[in-house]
Amino acid sequence: MNKVHKINTIYCWLFTLLLLSSKLFGAPQTLRFFTSFDTPDIKLAQAILEEAFKQNHYHTIFILEAYRRSISRANSEGDGEVLRVANLKQIDPEITGNLVPIPEPILEVPVFIVNHNPISNFTHYNDLKPYRNGVLKGIRVLEKNVPNIHTISTYPSLFKLLNKKRIDNLITSDYFIEEITYNPDFQTEFYIHTLLKIDVFTYLNMKHVKLVAPIAATLKTMKKDGTYKRVESIIRSQYYSIQ
Repeated sequence: MNKVHKINTIYCWLFTLLLLSSKLFGAPQTLRFFTSFDTPDIKLAQAILEEAFKQNHYHTIFILEAYRRSISRANSEGDGEVLRVANLKQIDPEITGNLVPIPEPILEVPVFIVNHNPISNFTHYNDLKPYRNGVLKGIRVLEKNVPNIHTISTYPSLFKLLNKKRIDNLITSDYFIEEITYNPDFQTEFYIHTLLKIDVFTYLNMKHVKLVAPIAATLKTMKKDGTYKRVESIIRSQYYSIQ
């Protein structure tokens, strides 16, 4: 027993020394961010966040979860949520009480309209009221704002409905327009119009509220000094053959 006790004591001391040495040498803290998407848009946001937090001496890891579980874990045990709309706390108040947005947008995401019409006079969601509008299920900001909506589970199904003119407009929100044009179901006779643009934000858990201002400042600097565009170019080249 004495020998076992000595070994355990040695392990405890070694672990303590490791912790002390990491603090002594300033090892960066690792922050866990949650998201419910696995798209090029999200990969771009993650790459930007990784760089911004790296410049502030933090490591980041990203964990994929279902929509509400992602937000709930960011709100409770995690350190943040990668990308959500500005009014997230109004949409899901019961699971966002501990989340605070970084005020500098992580992305400005266009809302695209895909249809058969070469001319578009749409400037607001209300302009879509007379039409049958298809939206991919799960894009909450579109589900909430697009009138006369038909929510469909997959993009191929949406494109087929549009091709058969069973819907008038396909409404989607993607940072990269290539997400539409590279889709195998996209037809050359379709036209793409920009309805509006949405600022989306990273949310931090309140335990990191002191990081809100410095990370916001870093994001602003990255947009000015070309870092943001460089990261965007890298992500685009990873997913699309044409830059």
